[in-house]
Amino acid sequence: DDVRQPLAITPSTHDFGLTALGDSSLPFTFSVTNVGDGATGPLTIAIAGAELAHFAVAPGGSCVPGTTVLNGGDSCTISVVFAPANEGAKAALLTVSATPGDTATATITGQGTVPAALAVTPSEQDFGAVAFGRASEPVTFTVTNLGAPSGPLDVELVGADAGEFAIVPGGTCVAGSTILAGGSFCTVLVEFAPTTLGAKLALLTVSATPGDTAQAALTGNGARGADLTMTPALEDFGAVEVGRRSSPITFTVTNEGEADSGLLEIGFVGNDAMQFALAPGGTCVAGATILEAGASCTILADFTPTLMGGNLALLTVSATPGGVAGATL
Repeated sequence: DDVRQPLAITPSTHDFGLTALGDSSLPFTFSVTNVGDGATGPLTIAIAGAELAHFAVAPGGSCVPGTTVLNGGDSCTISVVFAPANEGAKAALLTVSATPGDTATATITGQGTVPAALAVTPSEQDFGAVAFGRASEPVTFTVTNLGAPSGPLDVELVGADAGEFAIVPGGTCVAGSTILAGGSFCTVLVEFAPTTLGAKLALLTVSATPGDTAQAALTGNGARGADLTMTPALEDFGAVEVGRRSSPITFTVTNEGEADSGLLEIGFVGNDAMQFALAPGGTCVAGATILEAGASCTILADFTPTLMGGNLALLTVSATPGGVAGATL
């Protein structure tokens, strides 16, 4: 009687997934088994199909073409790699045959894609004027992979003024750990905290292998802090009848510094503070107004004496940052 020597390949399909052009996937191992009783003839191994050029049999398998003979129940292995030459989906057949032994096939597929390519947005960021010794609000940078999967990300600040900027918690890019799949992204948070006066420049650099390097230019100006002043510094409301209200007098508050102030606080201090009051019409709003560098706002104050005699108080405006300014009334 004839004894059949059929061959089988496991697995019968394998998808290599995304592989960048110019790269090669890791080898994948197929097992070839003689599921019959008798010995096969020497094995013939080939990759077939219109897109066979994108796949290759790699060293390391134990099936040797033209030499290996499998007895009944015996197996050997074949390693295959995917090395796409252009973009798009690829498919081929891994074929193993022998006489006797018949032919077995496995379907192999993969996707050729552009190499990992990182991009950072925005590509430049000006933090503006920030008082030295203080820190700006963090700015979010988005790192996107426009190609095949990247290697682990390396995130750093470089340049002569790198120490004036800092990567702060809250971003999702983790240096040495994050790997970006094609089309995915993560975030990096950066703040500007100048330690000296003057213009500053650094680069946010994100790199990976594969993935290359992407950068964003960081600029900022270390500035003198907010510095509030008030004019006039002295104002006499003159003689006002007890129980009557004077005409309001306008005081101008200016930020003479190079950075924004905090929220303004406005008040009167002194033994006779209750004889004076804020009048409507001023543009300085307590708890709401922030003065940019060089900007001004106005305060209107009036005098309503309840007792005869001289009265003395101090109109004050303060902010953090910004300090305290005042006018004697």
